[in-house]
Amino acid sequence: MKVFGLGPSHEIAETVCRELGLNLSIHTEEKFPDSELKTVTKESVQNSTVVVFASIAADKEKTLNDRLCELYFFLCHLKDKGAAELTAVIPYFAYARSDQRKKPDDPLTQRYVAQLLELSGVDRVFVLDIHNIAAFENAFRCPAMNIEAAELFCHYLSQTTNKNFSYVVMSPDIGGIKRAEKFRKIFSEQCGLRVESAFLEKYRTADGLEGSHLVGEVRGKNIIIVDDMISTGATILRAVEACHKTECKSIKVLATHGLFVKNEDLLLNSNLIDEFIITNSYPLHLDLKKHKKLKVLSCAPLFSKIL
Repeated sequence: MKVFGLGPSHEIAETVCRELGLNLSIHTEEKFPDSELKTVTKESVQNSTVVVFASIAADKEKTLNDRLCELYFFLCHLKDKGAAELTAVIPYFAYARSDQRKKPDDPLTQRYVAQLLELSGVDRVFVLDIHNIAAFENAFRCPAMNIEAAELFCHYLSQTTNKNFSYVVMSPDIGGIKRAEKFRKIFSEQCGLRVESAFLEKYRTADGLEGSHLVGEVRGKNIIIVDDMISTGATILRAVEACHKTECKSIKVLATHGLFVKNEDLLLNSNLIDEFIITNSYPLHLDLKKHKKLKVLSCAPLFSKIL
């Protein structure tokens, strides 16, 4: 099996190779002055099973759309070079929130990205904690699988969980209840605890986010807020403030994808939050030395198990 890691996903691919006893395959990436891209394998892939790790996300060197084009071009290139079976592992899948029409004339961009990748000849696609699993699976005709990070987070939390404390797993909005409930069950089983659940009412209006009703008992409890991503942090901040007003004991925030496109200092320096836990699915632009509450877990073990 040949394994490549594009851009910042090189780190995840390298860790997977180490766990599987493989050598990371060599390639080169170029971006010309006119912004054209060129990504080339430096190894033969003829008749090989090939895996490409590539988050579709902006980083210090390239834009989100650069990374999307780069992945598409490289998959096409590998097929041209004779790859027998081609798998794309995309820890962070951009445009995942454009999975349905909120207005009659809205585009279904997630589906268009899926169609683009399929044109490359990719045989299967793996992603990590996609925003809407059903919409993601329906967007692809080739096999497409969502890997969940819940066990990774639970393993980390189990090392510091005090069985004498009361815990509540909370979804910061109604849309994330199923995700939070899955996590609650795994966390409860792994730690041997009775874990309760809660969620916060939220709906969007032209003026922003509305709704503040908290469902569930959080007073005096240790709260674990679970979400798929932190972007601007507005949803998380609302949930944290609601829990604080109800006099909870502590708050930890788990999110698979840490985008932190806005309000990162407000979030990560908040006295109301004890710890943030994310994965390395998204290129992190923050200095961990300055944000000691932030813990980044490698998602590589999740992919090692399924390759």
